[in-house]
Amino acid sequence: PSLFQLSSFAPEVVGEAIWLIMQENIRTFLADIPCQRQLVIHFETLVHQPKHVLTQICAFLGLELHPAMLEPYAEQTIRMTNGVNASNMMVGDFKFHQHSSIESSVAEQWKKAYSTDFLSDRTWEIAECLGYRRADLPAAMVSKPAKIAPHFTDIEHMLNQLDALSEAEAQQ
Repeated sequence: PSLFQLSSFAPEVVGEAIWLIMQENIRTFLADIPCQRQLVIHFETLVHQPKHVLTQICAFLGLELHPAMLEPYAEQTIRMTNGVNASNMMVGDFKFHQHSSIESSVAEQWKKAYSTDFLSDRTWEIAECLGYRRADLPAAMVSKPAKIAPHFTDIEHMLNQLDALSEAEAQQ
């Protein structure tokens, strides 16, 4: 079972918590890495301009762009999409094996799924550091107050519960 299935929190809260924890871990790790050794890639740019972004990544790493890099869904059976061992869940796109090509439209799908801004201030603080702006949300979304069940927006409560897990509990 996945964290989404085991949690009593709404899937959006679990997703937000996972994103927030990963971004905080990345920021902590990068704090000691010189800026010239860092490359920031935005998902939206990657799916809209995959060849351009992958060329940029390869140049940064001193590699040549290989055509297979532009076809991440080809030969899925040889892709590293599972956890390190059988008990680990995949991190990332859980629908990876359902895709056949890079779809730029996925960068905008959330706008169709949500009509209010439900993200916590803590999440927005990190998102704004990454160049995302609350002010850039669709006007209809910003003007509507979130009318979501209280447990839905309680990201801090969920994060506190996760922090309280022992190492053994976290490995289950």
